[in-house]
Amino acid sequence: MVQHTHETVGVREPNWRDFGIGVGCEIFMGCTLGTPLELVKTRIASEHTRGNRLRIPQAIRETIHQRGFRAMYSGLYPWVCLESLTGGVLIYSNHRFYSSLRPYIDSLTTPYRSYITSHVMSGIAAGLAQGIVMSPIVRMKTAEMTRDKGGTKPITYFISTVKRDGVASLFRGTKPITYFISTVKRDGVASLFRGVSPLLVRQMSNWGTRFGVARALENKLCNKSKSTNQSNCPLTIYSRAFCSLTAGVVSCWNHPVDVIAVTMQSKSSSPTDPNRSAYQTAVFIYQRSGLMGFTRGITSRIMLSCWATVCMVFGSDYAKCLLDA
Repeated sequence: MVQHTHETVGVREPNWRDFGIGVGCEIFMGCTLGTPLELVKTRIASEHTRGNRLRIPQAIRETIHQRGFRAMYSGLYPWVCLESLTGGVLIYSNHRFYSSLRPYIDSLTTPYRSYITSHVMSGIAAGLAQGIVMSPIVRMKTAEMTRDKGGTKPITYFISTVKRDGVASLFRGTKPITYFISTVKRDGVASLFRGVSPLLVRQMSNWGTRFGVARALENKLCNKSKSTNQSNCPLTIYSRAFCSLTAGVVSCWNHPVDVIAVTMQSKSSSPTDPNRSAYQTAVFIYQRSGLMGFTRGITSRIMLSCWATVCMVFGSDYAKCLLDA
């Protein structure tokens, strides 16, 4: 078993191998639980026209009822390939910022505070870098996930799809380049960055919280298990996984921002005005659903956040330890 240490990750100079690790972790996350959890979370968070709240089982049942179980992984190949780049940007930029910030912050405060603060700030900066890269991708993917599918029964969807696009269309997902071109032609380039402000706030607070909380918990476990020679304190993979899971739960404190971002980017049967600002979208959500509207999809968001944190924080740490061994 690989033994992790409190200072194993983040002290060496970053290199492009970190980018590759981030790409691999992002692909693994999307190909397993990431895609279906994001689909469910997005559908629930963007639905403000129902009289009652859309539940997770109901969202899954409606999705499968429309297009079968494969709909839970609709467009997996093209979208995951694009999103994998954002994982590389996240991990590489996080270590780049950490290696730059740590020496400076060390001169201002105690080692413990420097360690945690550096991880929080580098997580925020990495989230910003990732958000800038992923904004057009998330915009197109969210619109595709929430658009009207044009049929409520599998046979209706089957017939209409074959008539419109041919039999071959049943075996392919949405092509990003096709969707990109049609979106730009219809709404302009600026539409690709719709909802970018709440998206950036979400990503910055997400990863600042995830990296900061995970490292703080790892440090606490080190202090508890070995009060002396802290830098050589061993942490098992289970300890690090637990820290990442907890950090994933805590990072969902910003869920109202996520609901605003998803609502601005969605293309549901009753879409919001594309010219609405983040504030106007928040007012729209409040008028339609009240304060509880900002909590839509929180359960699925927690599940997705836990999985994302385990893959990107714990997973990248473990991959680097394996490669450095």
